[in-house]
Amino acid sequence: MDKRMNELLAKHNCLRQGRLAGLFGAFDIVGKDGQLIQRGFQDPNPPAVIQFKKKLLENGIFMWVRAPVLHITPPLIITETELNDAFDKIDDAMKVLDH
Repeated sequence: MDKRMNELLAKHNCLRQGRLAGLFGAFDIVGKDGQLIQRGFQDPNPPAVIQFKKKLLENGIFMWVRAPVLHITPPLIITETELNDAFDKIDDAMKVLDH
């Protein structure tokens, strides 16, 4: 999972940093200005985040996106093949957030 997270960080300018402990990972989502895309968790989601969540669902991925943090928490019984497939779908959805 570490390798795939690092690939996303290198590829997408909407991500500032990632962190990982076991199968619990998270990214910080940033806007065009390089700052967090949303300042507070209680603020309404920006339009880009709403589109990103929609694209994830279209790709068959249901995940916790609470901007400015993107949580990646697969089930502990996930196979490597399933994990790679999920990361491919997340990668595709990330295009909505890139600037």
